[in-house]
Amino acid sequence: MRTAGFGWLDWFVMSVALRVVFPVRGNAQSRRPVGPYGEGHVFEIEHRRWRPTLVSNFEVGGEDIPATPISPTEDLGLSSNERKVEIRGFLRLGRRIKLRASRVSFDYQASKPLDRSIAFAGIEFPEGAIVETTLDLKYLKWGAEVDLISSRAGYGFLAVVADYSSLEATPELTSAEAGGASSGAIRVGLGTLGAKCRIYLTPTVSVTAEASGMKWGGNVMTDLEGSIMYSLTRSVAISYGYRNHYTKWLEGSDLAVFRLRGYYFSLIVGS
Repeated sequence: MRTAGFGWLDWFVMSVALRVVFPVRGNAQSRRPVGPYGEGHVFEIEHRRWRPTLVSNFEVGGEDIPATPISPTEDLGLSSNERKVEIRGFLRLGRRIKLRASRVSFDYQASKPLDRSIAFAGIEFPEGAIVETTLDLKYLKWGAEVDLISSRAGYGFLAVVADYSSLEATPELTSAEAGGASSGAIRVGLGTLGAKCRIYLTPTVSVTAEASGMKWGGNVMTDLEGSIMYSLTRSVAISYGYRNHYTKWLEGSDLAVFRLRGYYFSLIVGS
């Protein structure tokens, strides 16, 4: 279901941010900041509002019934863009090492008569059958980034990133015409490697690009994103960016592909 407006979590994060902003502004009058605003934090919490478009297909068969390629959006009528909150956390260890973690989940639901016959997880759904569909996606990422290169004045950074990335998908199809329900469990977990570059155009404005991924056997994960960040104070910033996450799962003859891509807006609080 689509989430609109602000929820309790949004207001909580904004209230924390405001409590941080005003004391810092008062201190700033007696001490002028030097260098980029976005560096030097021991910890950061990012509240990201992401609305990606889902592009997906999967084939999950049963013992005696071969799978049919299924598009969740076209065949099953799932909404292709759901706005969700992603929470990210960062913790600095020393001058060059930063630990990080993030989590986001999506719950898609739809009801639609089929335009063609399909087979999923050992059950055949005939053309015209009304199918109730749920698809839960959970994406977890944790790891570290290590600065390799930084400019003398601290306005440019290049880091290597290493993470454990996992995607769990649980599609479930239910239809009275098919005589029941069928579900599948799709899980992919890979160690990913990549690079991250951040350049400060001014002490308060920075541009960041990051790319990471890994292929192991038939499983593939890639994650690309770019953003621009504006620091309101040394403790609070906002950012706007675009992210493209891709996962391919292959197990025997079963196959699934999930791509989430779209723009996001973030509020970042650090200290």
